[in-house]
Amino acid sequence: MTVRRPLAWSGAFLLASALVAGVAHACSCPDPGSAAEQLSKADIMIVARVSSTRRLPPVGGYAMAETRFVVSETVKGPIRRHWNIRHQRGDSALCGVNFRPGQTYAFLARVEDGKVWTGSCDQAFYPLAAYRTAAAVAAPGAARGAGA
Repeated sequence: MTVRRPLAWSGAFLLASALVAGVAHACSCPDPGSAAEQLSKADIMIVARVSSTRRLPPVGGYAMAETRFVVSETVKGPIRRHWNIRHQRGDSALCGVNFRPGQTYAFLARVEDGKVWTGSCDQAFYPLAAYRTAAAVAAPGAARGAGA
């Protein structure tokens, strides 16, 4: 019995340490390298104004939302007038992002399981002109612009 008790305590300590480490985990975005590299990994890049945000059920304990954007420019991806884009809400230290109604953002997004997603690591890290140049090089002659 005395042998099991220290093992049980050490197991409890390891479990508690893992839980604390999980809570303390901060968002760490990989270095995008360049605008061209970041753009190549995204399915969509738009410049758009927030029209509304609605809360979604939590996923894995994280608060989620879907924001509707009115597109003013499509840098990469299908040209649309509106996009509904999902994201984790809240603290950017935990990779969440909060979009403010009426504000305009330039950001990248990816398509997963038929839904469009973005996050704090998908922000535009470089000037918009660098992404426009990268898009023109990747798809010469492709006319981009406002949503249809």
